[in-house]
Amino acid sequence: TRWAFPRPQINPKHSISFRTRPEVMVEFEELFDSAGQMLLAVDPHPEKIYGELSPGGAIVKVRGTSATIELNGSRWFTGQVEQRPGLDSGVLEHITILRHALREMVFLDIRPDLMRDYRPENGGHLGTSGENVSPVLHGLSEAARTDVTEWLSELLAPEVEAIEFDVTKLREVMLILVQKDVRTSARSASDGTLRFLGLVVALLTAAPGSLVILEEPDVGLHPSRIRLLVELLE
Repeated sequence: TRWAFPRPQINPKHSISFRTRPEVMVEFEELFDSAGQMLLAVDPHPEKIYGELSPGGAIVKVRGTSATIELNGSRWFTGQVEQRPGLDSGVLEHITILRHALREMVFLDIRPDLMRDYRPENGGHLGTSGENVSPVLHGLSEAARTDVTEWLSELLAPEVEAIEFDVTKLREVMLILVQKDVRTSARSASDGTLRFLGLVVALLTAAPGSLVILEEPDVGLHPSRIRLLVELLE
């Protein structure tokens, strides 16, 4: 995966693969800088040079060190490299960026049943299940909320005219979809509507350069509306 960040000169390229039998182990890992220079690589056949390793061990070559490093092969190697004498500072800088990118990945498993309740107004992020969709929408700018409304209007008939909110005295929020004279709260919205709404909000609010992981994003959508999902992703 190549990661995009505000500092284009620091843009690592990272590759990793695993085997799962007889036990989970890293088979291959490499980290390169923007210029294509190797920062870290796993020796694929360390036993030929280094002899017997400790159980689960692997040999990793890191730029800026005169010697190779033996690390735990059951964990990704980039996460194990720490500061040591002679280590190129650029290696750690790229590793720090990679770690940040992995922490910022968004895993989505939208669950409509968790999106139907009132949620605290300061609920923060959308959540992996979309449970905070109401407070996140409530906190968006008018322009961003209009964008979400337009996507929903393509999905639903009659079209959604606005998204409003019921805010309790305890500052908890629930979204309400306004369609002509009909007002539908999150509690009464269909599973398909809430799934699509969660995807729209997640993708429109994701940080530039971040990675969003979706599993079966078309679940709950009518076949005639799959094109909307494709257009949204594009």
